[in-house]
Amino acid sequence: MKVAGYGRMSTDKQQMSPAVQEQAVRDWFDYQSRAGKWPEGAEFIGMFTDKAVSSRVDLLDRANGQHLVTVLDRGDLIVAAKYNRAFRSAADAERTLARLDEAGIKFAFLDLNIDTSTANGKLMAGILAVVSKHERDLRSETTKDALAYRRRTGHATCLPPWGWRIKNKRKKNEKRRVAMAKLVPDIDERTFASASRVLLREGKSRLEAHRILKHFRKLRKMTCAYSEQSIVDAAAAASLNFPKQSVRFVSKTLGINVGTLNFTRRDDHEQVRARLQELLRQDGFHEELTE
Repeated sequence: MKVAGYGRMSTDKQQMSPAVQEQAVRDWFDYQSRAGKWPEGAEFIGMFTDKAVSSRVDLLDRANGQHLVTVLDRGDLIVAAKYNRAFRSAADAERTLARLDEAGIKFAFLDLNIDTSTANGKLMAGILAVVSKHERDLRSETTKDALAYRRRTGHATCLPPWGWRIKNKRKKNEKRRVAMAKLVPDIDERTFASASRVLLREGKSRLEAHRILKHFRKLRKMTCAYSEQSIVDAAAAASLNFPKQSVRFVSKTLGINVGTLNFTRRDDHEQVRARLQELLRQDGFHEELTE
């Protein structure tokens, strides 16, 4: 059986230096040896320390973290003086411990008294996994709530929807997030989308409309590449008078796919717009959809 120590140091000013971490691991190994814990022939093969490495990097993505799994075999053990020297979060611990468990390699944290080679250690590792899932669920809920609030208040949440652009786009070194920027009408895109709608309603295919609009894009110096499907999406946005929501989001809200030729050629767009307005108001959107 081989026992390897693992350490990490992100700056030169930390009190938990590599030497301190190694001494703690060696003392623990010697104590366990005197207590008769190790099988015959067990050896401490040294300390594997990653220096000047941020905790944001997962353990198995670090140089010595990767090296560890190449020198250890099934039944071997990794020991860290402190939990936060190995992992940055419960999620990182869950992923790494699961991969090590598949390889038959166990892990011990001296500060938490957790050793995954024991029943109690496995229990504590399971609790870490539960905590990890709870962390992910909380982050997911927070993200969804934030996105919903931004949509309701007319802010961009990713790429702006058809017919809109982000007001005062973020400059190179500006810290303000684009996701919180306001949307303003994009005249070029609206003209393009309206032309797409006219062509498709006249019976032109997506390919035919794409070829016709190629000249328009060149005149307007529109550098973005528009696919045949994006022309249909643009026409759908024009049909709904350019809602401040993506075609996908509008489709989900209405329960119908608006990004189709059939929808673009329908004659009840006024009623669909009114229905969309009502559904979004019910969902807490307190701003007019169009300007």
